[in-house]
Amino acid sequence: MLSDISFLAEKVFVHRWPHDTPLWNDETKKKLDDTINKNPEPKKLPLMKNLYKLKILHFPIS
Repeated sequence: MLSDISFLAEKVFVHRWPHDTPLWNDETKKKLDDTINKNPEPKKLPLMKNLYKLKILHFPIS
């Protein structure tokens, strides 16, 4: 279920955390750079119950 709460961010940068997790392959890095990290378009960040959704990527909130 989507919430009515969302954020508009001018800059978003996605990175691996914690740093001891497996490295991302080149395809994943390129996809993140093209869609998020180096894309100048504002990003809408809807807040779901325990998740942020950014385009097709989902990030759990702990």
